[in-house]
Amino acid sequence: MADDYDIQQHLDLVSSWSNDPTAYLSRYYTLHFHWDKEADVNREQAIYVRQAPNKVCILGVTSGHAALKKDDVQVIPKLEAGANVKPETVLCDIVAGDTTYAVRAHMRGKLLEYNPRMTTALIQEKAMTEGYLAIILPFHEDPSVQLKEFVSQEDFRAV
Repeated sequence: MADDYDIQQHLDLVSSWSNDPTAYLSRYYTLHFHWDKEADVNREQAIYVRQAPNKVCILGVTSGHAALKKDDVQVIPKLEAGANVKPETVLCDIVAGDTTYAVRAHMRGKLLEYNPRMTTALIQEKAMTEGYLAIILPFHEDPSVQLKEFVSQEDFRAV
């Protein structure tokens, strides 16, 4: 039985991981994006959700978010962990200089936690990975229901 495992298959699978430490995310998480298509034509306030196989969603702002272009960025949580959220629920405010950006949930679920490691540097330098804002457990198991306002990574790139 020991001869059945081919280590080369594994090495081929993870070969890109040394060049891009976040490459493993695409193997385990589906990536979705949301922005106000009428008011935010340039997607400067876009958010993302990485959805795990167990349907838990990790929400953050994209690296091109307008707030991240300023030096003095502060994240202000608006809810306690365990709170129920709706699409219009403001999870947190991002204050950048004299501008405040409200980050909404855009799904129904329960706020499990905010990023306990959140710092200005982390959100600015690693917004799409370690700089996430919150983890949400959606109420709907079906991704087409819970993420109906979101678009796929391919559609986001195509816009």
